[in-house]
Amino acid sequence: MERLVALDFDGTVALTSDAFPRQGVLSVDDAYGVACDEVLGASAADRFREQGGHNHRTPAEIVADLQPNMDVEAIEVAAKSVTEVKMAVLLGQVGTALPSGALWPRLTDGFAETWSQISAEPSVGTAIISAGHEAFIAKTFQVHSLPRPGDVVTDDVVIQAGYGDFSPEERAKPNPLIMGLTFQRWRQARQILISEVSGSNILYVGDDPYKDGRLASNSRVGFELLVPTPQESRRTWKKVVAWALQDQALSSEGYSDVRS
Repeated sequence: MERLVALDFDGTVALTSDAFPRQGVLSVDDAYGVACDEVLGASAADRFREQGGHNHRTPAEIVADLQPNMDVEAIEVAAKSVTEVKMAVLLGQVGTALPSGALWPRLTDGFAETWSQISAEPSVGTAIISAGHEAFIAKTFQVHSLPRPGDVVTDDVVIQAGYGDFSPEERAKPNPLIMGLTFQRWRQARQILISEVSGSNILYVGDDPYKDGRLASNSRVGFELLVPTPQESRRTWKKVVAWALQDQALSSEGYSDVRS
């Protein structure tokens, strides 16, 4: 039976909230702060920090929240500029050696082993669904010597698929559009008939109960909430392997169902 394991990236796969000033490493939130300051001004950057950082929002969502009076076209232009500045900061520091000997961004505990196992299973597809960007995600997998995801679906991909006229919120989690697009791309890549699979063939893993949990609920797919502490993280990834390799049935007790 074909299965798809779809994952959030920030906080689920990689600990991008880590900052190491002595090594010149900024967190994703720090990089966003620099970009907001440069593109939107200091007051907007301050509001961004007051909002608690990116909180799994796309650049367009962030700009729309910071500049509510901006029209749609201006939001997209500003979001592109914010992305360019942010990426210029982040891409250069991917793979930086940290005091522990790990590389930035560190992976969540147990992820590398899990990813190697599920990537080697022919009947299991993999995808990243992220508010971030493919280049950053791809470089992270590369520096950690991990197989590339089968697919990476970001806001850029949603726009390229013909949904650029949708609002930033409609294109982003927890709206089911991005999951539906991931499902469609997986089926097309695998040449799977729609009658052969359903939401029960998909397990989504994320660290945000609202953005990720509600995305799964709205999309009617399985969900596993990852708490990024070493013990809980390893526990979650073991359950993901079990589901992907069909070692146990998770539909009744293995994954957290937030549909209620």
